[in-house]
Amino acid sequence: MTLEELAIKCNTEEFNKLKLLEEFHECGELLVKTLTKSKDQHDIPHLIEELGDVIVRANIVAEILGRDKVDARIAYKKDMLMKHYNNKLKRV
Repeated sequence: MTLEELAIKCNTEEFNKLKLLEEFHECGELLVKTLTKSKDQHDIPHLIEELGDVIVRANIVAEILGRDKVDARIAYKKDMLMKHYNNKLKRV
């Protein structure tokens, strides 16, 4: 069994979504702090830790919502960003 399958089997959907929300909040809070209050490099490892936690929890929720739908959205978003940045480079 994968981690995602175990998390879905052992926890409710609401719990898994709340854990993702908690991780988003912690990561966002730290990101704001690093951008506005502290330029200290010691926050970088902590930011990496929090981002990793978000990705793990997001993968669990992606399985709940439908991995194929989430992957399709990721592919679409990447395509849109590639077009945006390529157009931006052409203007430079």
